Amino acid sequence: MGKGRSPPDTSTFLAVLLILAAAHRPAFERVDGVALRFVFKKGDESHQLYGLWFNSPKLRS
Repeated sequence: MGKGRSPPDTSTFLAVLLILAAAHRPAFERVDGVALRFVFKKGDESHQLYGLWFNSPKLRS
């Protein structure tokens, strides 16, 4: 996908029940339309990552 470069204002954070999900649309040099989603448990002091998704038109083809 190439080197990533991401402006900080492209992140969206949603708190749903006990889960905190962060959606991010980074900009890559060679691939457009990449979406990242991170899932954390709300209140988890370890800040463990419980889910990580990469999505893009190129990954789906």
